[in-house]
Amino acid sequence: MNKIFLALALCLTTSMANAARLKDIASIRGVRENQLIGYGIVVGLKGTGDGKSEFTSKSMLRMLDKLGMKLDSPDFVSKNAA
Repeated sequence: MNKIFLALALCLTTSMANAARLKDIASIRGVRENQLIGYGIVVGLKGTGDGKSEFTSKSMLRMLDKLGMKLDSPDFVSKNAA
């Protein structure tokens, strides 16, 4: 009798189950709602970097500018960064 009642209860409760994403029902400390996107500059490549790439040199110039180092050289080239 108990087995039949248990089986019936399991059948009824499983039909009421809904799928939900964890991030929709929970708040985790340290997790932010906005997604972050970034890119990095790899340095110290001993002459094997993307020194000829305009993207690499502009990224390096912007990074140095944010660090307070103003370089006005349009010919900025680094062989050790990518």
